[in-house]
Amino acid sequence: MVEIQSDFNLVLTNKVCDMEKLDRLKKAVAYLKGQQIIKTQREVADAMGFHKSTISLILNRGGKYLTESFLIKFCDAFREISRDWLIHEKGEMANQSIGDISHSTAVGNNVNGSGNVITNNDISKMIELQKGYQKVIQKNQEQLDKSQEQIDRLIGIIEKINH
Repeated sequence: MVEIQSDFNLVLTNKVCDMEKLDRLKKAVAYLKGQQIIKTQREVADAMGFHKSTISLILNRGGKYLTESFLIKFCDAFREISRDWLIHEKGEMANQSIGDISHSTAVGNNVNGSGNVITNNDISKMIELQKGYQKVIQKNQEQLDKSQEQIDRLIGIIEKINH
């Protein structure tokens, strides 16, 4: 009898935890809608790589589909929502905005904040990427200039023929 009672309590506890997670998921979706990050469940589904019907089923019933891996995928798709809050109800729902550097620190040549670390090496890679983009833009501009010269010559030829 004691074993049956403890099994029942475990099932009941799991159901309550699942309902709390479902409530937090619904709050997160409402928050994303309020921030105009998403408008529909289809946008949630597309961002996560799920069918809209799966998202609808989870938001309406929770159940066996509301797994920790689903919640992790949700947070990966919507970085604005804290994984700790959604899964464990720890901390705040919304992750710190990227633009807010008030809790960031500089350690040596690294910048730490919002769970992100940007190293000197990362910055060097970004600069190299930027230089690559500038070269591509310059080549495109040179091609446009050559095309414009050809167009101007063709217009000149056509004008000579018509006169």
